Parts: sequence; C-alpha cells; structure tokens
Amino acid sequence: MVGVTPSTAARRISSRKKAIYSLVVAITVFGMLESSARVNEIWMPPLRVDYGLGFDANSRLFQVDPSNPAMLHTAPDKLSNFLAQEFPAQKPSGALRVAVLGGSSVYQLKNELDELKSRLSDQFSGRFENIEIINAGGLAYGSHRLVPILLELFEYDLDLVIIYTGHNEFEEVEQLELANLQLLTVNRGLAHFASVRFIRDCLARAKIRQLKAEHNHRIMASDNRPFGANYVRSWQHRWTREEVDDRMNHFRQNLLTLIQLCRTRNIPVVMGTVPSNLVRPALAENVTPEIREKYQAALDNYSRGNFSEAQNMVREILQDSLGRHQSSDRENGIIRNLALQHQVPLADVEKAVMEHEPHGVPGMTLFLDHCHLNIHGRRIWRETFEREMISLIGQ
Repeated sequence: MVGVTPSTAARRISSRKKAIYSLVVAITVFGMLESSARVNEIWMPPLRVDYGLGFDANSRLFQVDPSNPAMLHTAPDKLSNFLAQEFPAQKPSGALRVAVLGGSSVYQLKNELDELKSRLSDQFSGRFENIEIINAGGLAYGSHRLVPILLELFEYDLDLVIIYTGHNEFEEVEQLELANLQLLTVNRGLAHFASVRFIRDCLARAKIRQLKAEHNHRIMASDNRPFGANYVRSWQHRWTREEVDDRMNHFRQNLLTLIQLCRTRNIPVVMGTVPSNLVRPALAENVTPEIREKYQAALDNYSRGNFSEAQNMVREILQDSLGRHQSSDRENGIIRNLALQHQVPLADVEKAVMEHEPHGVPGMTLFLDHCHLNIHGRRIWRETFEREMISLIGQ
C-alpha cells in the first residue's frame, strides 16, 4: 500500500485552505453587496413584481388589509394591472355584490361603474341596503387569466357577474411567454435577496425606458402611417392561420368555462359584445401588400361616403388578421353564439355604439384609439349593461 507523502498531504491541506478562503471571500463580498442593496432599498423601494403575471393559480388579486383585517384590498403586486380598491371581507347583510371581469376596457370604467352603482342603488333602494361593484378589469388581461380571477372572486360571495372581454386574446399569449412559469419558483426564491432585486430592478427600469421610447417613437410617427400607431407588441409573434383558429377556440372555451362556473354556483351572469374602431384600427406594420391595398380602398370608400361598404371591408381585414389587438366579428360572433346557446343575457354594446355613431360606423366619434371607448362611449356601455342588469336583478 502506497502511503501519502508529506508533500501530497500538504498540497491537499493547501487546496482545502484555498477553497475555504475563497468561500469566505465570496460570502463576505455577497454579504457586503446584500447589505448595500438593503440600505439602498430604504431610499429606493424595490419594484412590485407580479410573478406569474396572473397565470399562476396561487396568484391573488385581493388580500386582507393588515391595518384592518375586516377589509380586503388590491394586492400590491397587482397594482400595475388593476385599480386600487377595497371592500369588506364579509359581504354586509342586505348588500348586492357585483363583479365586472375584463381587460383594460373594464379597468377604465371606474367613473361609469360608480354611476352604475348609484343608479342601481336608487332603482333597488327598497330591496338592497348597499350595492358593491368590484372592478376586476386587468390591463392586457384576456379570457385565459379571467378564469382564476373569477374563482377567487367566488370567495367573496358574489351576486352577479359581468363579462366584457375580447380585445386581448392575442396579447395574452405574449404575456404567458413573459411569465416563464417554469422558473416561477426559482424567481420567487431568488427575490428574497436584496442584491438580486437590485439587479432585477435595474434591468426592468432599463427595459421600461426602452419600451417607452419605442412607444413614443411609434406615436410620433403614426401620422405618416396609414395604419396608425402600431404599439402592439403581440405582433412580434409570427402567427399562423392554425394558431389564430386555436386562439379563438380557446376564447370560446374560456368564456364557456366562465359561464359554467357561474351556473354551478347559481350566480347570474351578463355578457357583452365588444366593439372595435373600424375607422382607424391598429394593424400591424408587416401586413401583406394586399391588406394594405384593401385598407386604403376602405379609406377611399369612407371619404366618398360609402360607409357600409368601407366598414365591411375593415371587418374582413380584422377578422382575418394574424394576431390582432382588438375584437373582430369572430370574437363577437362567439360571444353572441354562447349567449344564445346558454341563455345568457347579452348587453349588445357593439350594436348600441353603432346606433350612436354617425353612419353607424364604430370609430367615428366614440373611441379613444383602436379599441377603447371614450367618455361618451363608456356612458353607452353603462346604459347598455344597466338595462340588462335591472331586468335580471328585478326578476
């Protein structure tokens, strides 16, 4: 048996010392960085991060208020997508609690939902002591992420659910890719270290500045583009016809799931059609020459007063678009079909908007952009849903 020579033993001891020394140095350096990052957070609090971006089933929209356990308020990490709200954790006796689900179009309805609450309170003053309306409209939220939102809202003793969604079905796919659910546990774990949060926030702030610069550049250049300001990042994904059809099948299934979830809990639901701007839609810059030519022909028809023909041409363009960021006849056809098939009250907002627009063309006067209604359009939204809600509640 060959023994270990003194020189070999010395080298091994030396290697262990070097490894221990290196480890001590690394821990010391990391400790210094961690301490510095924690001190830095005193003056610059870390960014709120919604890990999973709403696709995680454990993600919560509302949480108990630490200063008042009787109240629920919007979770801090959700404030980048949802309005700050609070309501009693236990629904008061004699109250009617309504939840409105959707994307940014619902997010922007705060004033109209306040008015709706007031009008319903007057309408049913002898029946309900209080009306509560929860705005569950999330920026860029599509039907996929509304399902877990509704499951959470059921915990708050709902009496009525409003569904208004259809603009974000393609935008939501990119959000899912950004969520990176495979690394969700790892990212949450690393976020316990202030040094990791510091690096994460530096990268995030740089990315935000880049996105704002790109957005502003597109806005400034939009006047020279026949398709308007193209700031829809979902068009970075190259959609195929099969993917578009699959996305619409998922939209139908998600809406059906929302309806069935409400039905199994005996909670009434009202759905609404979702109008789009047919005068100035947001079309991708990389559309085919044929689509550009067709859209230019539609603009020519508008200018000549052929409004019906022009809007029909734009409807065809939208529903055939490979990755749109606004509703089309396909989304609204699914909504109408499900409402009829499952006997769900339908607030036909698209029809109401057309009745109030000059020449019956959505986009003439009632839109802020390609998909969001302006203050007058939002009033029409409220009046349309109000009629269906009064009819349903009054039964």
